[in-house]
Amino acid sequence: MSNRKRICVITAQVEESTQNRFMQGFLKQAYDMNYDVCMFLKYQDSTDREVGDSNIYNLINFNLFDAVVLCQDTIQTPGVVEKLEKRLQLEFANGVVVVVDKENNIFPTVMMDHYTPIVKLVDHLIEVHGHKNIYFLGGLKEHIHSKQRLAGYIDSMKAHNLPVTDDMIYYGTYWYDSGDYMVDELVKDMEHLPDAIVCANDCMAIGVCTAFDRYGIRVPEDIAVVGYDSIEDGRNSPVPITSADIPADDCGHYCMKYIDAKLNGHDVPEFKSNVELYIGGTCGNSAELADVVSYLPVLDSCLNFSSSCFYHVVDAVGLVFI
Repeated sequence: MSNRKRICVITAQVEESTQNRFMQGFLKQAYDMNYDVCMFLKYQDSTDREVGDSNIYNLINFNLFDAVVLCQDTIQTPGVVEKLEKRLQLEFANGVVVVVDKENNIFPTVMMDHYTPIVKLVDHLIEVHGHKNIYFLGGLKEHIHSKQRLAGYIDSMKAHNLPVTDDMIYYGTYWYDSGDYMVDELVKDMEHLPDAIVCANDCMAIGVCTAFDRYGIRVPEDIAVVGYDSIEDGRNSPVPITSADIPADDCGHYCMKYIDAKLNGHDVPEFKSNVELYIGGTCGNSAELADVVSYLPVLDSCLNFSSSCFYHVVDAVGLVFI
């Protein structure tokens, strides 16, 4: 029998890009450190299937594992996370548990770094392009991810001695149509448009560019726009969206190192993400790309777009899921 330690990962939505990259980073690090990993997962494409598939978590025998990773933010079915927390307290009281990317009152949490990429994007707009009057379109106001991204924007602006006022900050839902309200408000005063807009994800950045396009306002000649999460739709836009990847793979690597340190009584390492910017054309670096293009067709394509990264996970790690 193998003496390799075994990690239980409880997750959902592995077909989604960020979770896919987190798992790839985690699994690679686990392989390098000689651990076995068992994944318990479900899909969430309908309410009925959510409830039924959640029964997979009832099959977990925590006595078989040395540590548990709970990807809490991926599990949206009401009551499931609370049930898992109670089971872990009763059945895995002395085990190592880490929650990923969601604040938890019971177990320690490792958060993905949504702060550093936004800082770097705002720094780029200021230091490379000389923009000073920069607005921000965030996500859901009270969500921890939105707070991290907003903090990155504010801190970069303050570091460059640039003012931030409440009227420079808008909130959306992370979906394409979130840009409509912001742009409709901004164009009421065409003489005082901002120099640039930082969006909390690429979907909203595409929506902002599309809304400006309707008003005949050009990106990046008239206003710069950057996104965050560097999705395929952003890279394939008529003018590719300047953006940055969510450092999900870095978080996956770190979570495995965190578990290894806990299991072996070592000091837990500091989480440092290595964020590279994707420089597209919407910040002004490749303004020639903006000649005679429209965002309207790409938005229609985005709204009708569906794909799955699930099989990339399978191909990458050759994993059999439970």
